[in-house]
Amino acid sequence: MSEGGEEAVPQQATRRLMVVEDDPDTAELLLQQLDRDGFQMEVARNGQEAILKTGESPPDLIIMDVMMPKLDGFETSRFMKAKFRGRYVPILVLTAKGDGSSLARGARLGCEEYLTKPYVRRELVASVEQLLALGDAENALRRAEATLAASSAPAESVEAEGAEVEVSPAAPSPEEVAELRASVLAARLDFAERLIVQGRPEIARVHLERAQELDESNERARALLGKLSLEQG
Repeated sequence: MSEGGEEAVPQQATRRLMVVEDDPDTAELLLQQLDRDGFQMEVARNGQEAILKTGESPPDLIIMDVMMPKLDGFETSRFMKAKFRGRYVPILVLTAKGDGSSLARGARLGCEEYLTKPYVRRELVASVEQLLALGDAENALRRAEATLAASSAPAESVEAEGAEVEVSPAAPSPEEVAELRASVLAARLDFAERLIVQGRPEIARVHLERAQELDESNERARALLGKLSLEQG
């Protein structure tokens, strides 16, 4: 409660977005289009600069160009995924390279979205919002699973699947973890379905493979994978 007796409104956490783009005009345009309350925007001009700027603190989302000097976007994505494997950091590839082999390479590296330039602002913003929501869900699940696993351990902290967490006396119940898994599963399937409709089956497969990790018997995931197989021959 505030001093005046009114209930305080909780402040939304600042979301940290990193734009990795060597063209200053494109970088500035992205900053303008994504400028809103709650977003802390950072720009790196190439992959090496992005790695240095992130340090040990990963952003909530990375928007990655591909063709850049010093270290291209694909190799930077590979490094970021490995470095922050204990925290889910979605990567949206934004590039002029729209050929199938580039899409497939982005998929192999685990990039969650792939848009080609020139892009539609509405689609970019929708993808950013969807990826941030997915990141929240994935990281909530990781924390819950790690805390549940740690709840019976005597040590003050443990490392579970690469994520270090402090042991909390209020560990989530298995039912609560199951609910979080179901939330991530639904988000992944919704994302995959949209990508299939929009003609990015390679990236859709990234989400479907994660969906099968969560529930290998899920009928919707199997149906979408079957649809992908038919469309890709």
